[in-house]
Amino acid sequence: TDWNNAKVRFGDDSHTFDIVLRLFSDMKALRTLKMSGVASGDHTFNLGRLAAGDYAVGVSCTDSEGRSSHTVWQEFRSVGVREENRRDVAAEDLARYGLVPEKDRYAIVGVAVPHAESKDHDVYLSAVKKAAAAVEVPANGYVVFRPEFEGKPVVHGWKRSVVVYGKGYDKAAVAAEALANTAGLQKLVDEAAAEGVTRLVLPKGAVFRVSHTNAVSIPSNLTVDLNGATLKLNGFTGGSSLMVVFKSAHDAHLVNGVVEGDYYEHDYAGSPNASEWVSGVGMEGDCRYTTYENLTIRNITGYGGQNGIQSGNFTFPGRCHLNDGYEPGAIDPATGALVAGLPCQFTSPLRDISAFTNHYLAVSKFLGYQGVRTKSWYYTASFYDADETFISSEVAFQYRIVRIPERAKYLRVTITEDSLEKANSCELTAQFFKIPVNCAFKKIRFERCRAVGLAQSAMRNMLVEDCEFTASGESLATCAYDAEDGWDMMQDVYIHRNRFFDNPRNEFLTCAGHNFIVEDNDCDIYLWGRTLSPCVRNNRFKSAGYYCDSRIRTMHGRYTDNTYSKALTFGMGQKESDWTMVISADLGNADQRFSLRIAQHGVLRNSTVTNADVGSTVDSALGLIESSRFTDCKLNLFQTPFTIRDSSFTQCSIGNLNRTNRFERCSFTDTGLCPVVLSDTTILESAFTNSPIVPNWWSKPNKLTMKKCSVKMDDKSFISTPVYSIDQFLIEDCAFDCGGKSPVTLCDLRQNGHSDPDKIYENRPATLTLARCTVASANAPLISVDRGQKDSEKPLAIAAAGNKAADGSPVAIINNEDIHTTWKVTASAAE
Repeated sequence: TDWNNAKVRFGDDSHTFDIVLRLFSDMKALRTLKMSGVASGDHTFNLGRLAAGDYAVGVSCTDSEGRSSHTVWQEFRSVGVREENRRDVAAEDLARYGLVPEKDRYAIVGVAVPHAESKDHDVYLSAVKKAAAAVEVPANGYVVFRPEFEGKPVVHGWKRSVVVYGKGYDKAAVAAEALANTAGLQKLVDEAAAEGVTRLVLPKGAVFRVSHTNAVSIPSNLTVDLNGATLKLNGFTGGSSLMVVFKSAHDAHLVNGVVEGDYYEHDYAGSPNASEWVSGVGMEGDCRYTTYENLTIRNITGYGGQNGIQSGNFTFPGRCHLNDGYEPGAIDPATGALVAGLPCQFTSPLRDISAFTNHYLAVSKFLGYQGVRTKSWYYTASFYDADETFISSEVAFQYRIVRIPERAKYLRVTITEDSLEKANSCELTAQFFKIPVNCAFKKIRFERCRAVGLAQSAMRNMLVEDCEFTASGESLATCAYDAEDGWDMMQDVYIHRNRFFDNPRNEFLTCAGHNFIVEDNDCDIYLWGRTLSPCVRNNRFKSAGYYCDSRIRTMHGRYTDNTYSKALTFGMGQKESDWTMVISADLGNADQRFSLRIAQHGVLRNSTVTNADVGSTVDSALGLIESSRFTDCKLNLFQTPFTIRDSSFTQCSIGNLNRTNRFERCSFTDTGLCPVVLSDTTILESAFTNSPIVPNWWSKPNKLTMKKCSVKMDDKSFISTPVYSIDQFLIEDCAFDCGGKSPVTLCDLRQNGHSDPDKIYENRPATLTLARCTVASANAPLISVDRGQKDSEKPLAIAAAGNKAADGSPVAIINNEDIHTTWKVTASAAE
């Protein structure tokens, strides 16, 4: 798309691009593929059949005005058919490595309770204690008694359950066994990998109790096949542990079994930091082609799975600071010379990057909260050789990797900022982080993970596919899936075909990251505004919330072909901006009332909305609805300026028009509009069929402008309003057919008992103007008065000019006996 995201935001498909793909093999240039003059949208390069090896691709675009994008660099591996070197762990191996499988050491017993949720923990505890007292616990084992409602464990079972240990249960001996098992497993996998084993298969269905003291670290080029076995964390006191980890492992895998934590047995009361970091599996540092697959990860005290940078080992060789020393101007991409006099452009001095030996670098803030550090994400990276001779320049993007050309020794960066002072304090550094790349979590059931099912941070090209998330996120981060602490180092994440169910709080949450593709999932979803350029498509959501902070924080988003069964809120933002988020979808259904909230940066376009409550959650927002169809909906536009264009409303209620609202070229059928509190509503070129405007009983003075509208009412006035709800009503060039009734009825003549607190209307006459309007019949005046109400001293100015009946005959403005002494009526000669 173009810089304005015009295809999605405006439906503008006119932009064209030249696209270049550079293909490298083992870091040497292989070939370049190009497309010219292609339209906005998705396109594909066919790389053909590739020999085995490691490849890198760099894709960039140039628009029709000659502006270049940054290059998106990715890598992949092409492999042929591999011979598997399999080793099955036998009984003699268990003895050799000191591995002791356990059998029937513990059991979990469900205790039926009458309520699914209660804040009174004693209700559950008394039930499970009573059940525990009636069960004989094996002498050398233990039983977990947990409350269940209709066969399902209740929420917060970790603090609502009771663990009863047998009289002969030796906790110290079991802890020693777990410690020995952990050490034995580590030695087993290390020696198997060293011997060239590619698949290590554990005894089928065995249970190995492991210790919190060390994670089992799986080395590169090894698949550990649990073969249905369970790794069970022994209960302990402490705030941190990890059961299995990949540390900068390549082509390593854990598959086919169970990883079970100490959710029930953990000592929460005696542990620091709310036991948050007691986790199941992890993936840290420079992992490549590494996966967790076909696992159940359950009963985890903290996080079921996690990935990110490796503590104390953040980067590949090389790091340089880019603060200070900037000078005005930018680098000429043809010559490498500094071009002065360019506004908001500042260039750093030469920085030595000779320590960067891994071919890439990224320019960004180093760790911390991160976020864009200059006025734009974009910068230019210029490279020079050892003689300071210019090699090349490349448009780049903060946090995205840039390929370092051969022979490059020095780097200069050109950034966009408001001033030299800001440029010199930009907090930028150059480095190449060690993060998981081309890794995956596949076919995993995350079950009862107390803090988060899967907590992802720094990564690139990460796949989460065919997973189930259930009963996870009870406390702490309270998410089944949470992409949070990696901030802008979470890039190109594909969330595909996952199912979320029975989770107590948030299901799918992203707080930041670049280019999340969320496709074919069943869940609730919530994307914060720092989630840069998401693509959300073909999902079945219950509820969804999409933030949109600004162009610079949210960038180019796509939200297409999703269904929402309960609620959608989108466009929320923290500040005013001209950047918008567009939703085009069929929303709502006939079976369940649907909640739609269009907030500060939201645009609804080409949508069908049925059986919905529509409104906004943001005060002083700016909403936009275009070319959409509403049926059986209640629109509550409370305190929200809205513009609605080319849309239709059937059997709807449009209420609380309390700010500046505008309808253009709309149609209303069996629909009512209700301006209530200081509304300023404009309606242009619209059609009304049995759709009245009726302010409610205690409305405050409103403004209404109607031009070039047509109205058809079945023997009923179109506008029925108390005098005190009128500030300035202007009706021009409209056609009325009200079945013999007056288009306007003044239904209450009393002074408003709830006048504006500033009293700005107290001494100002209200005005009601009808000009150049046509009525189907001259039998009734333009304005009628309902004499069922008490007279008042409310000032009212009525003006009319150029109005007529359909046959050209004159039409009365108002009956003489209805005119009050405080009213002023002016009319043309024909009226």
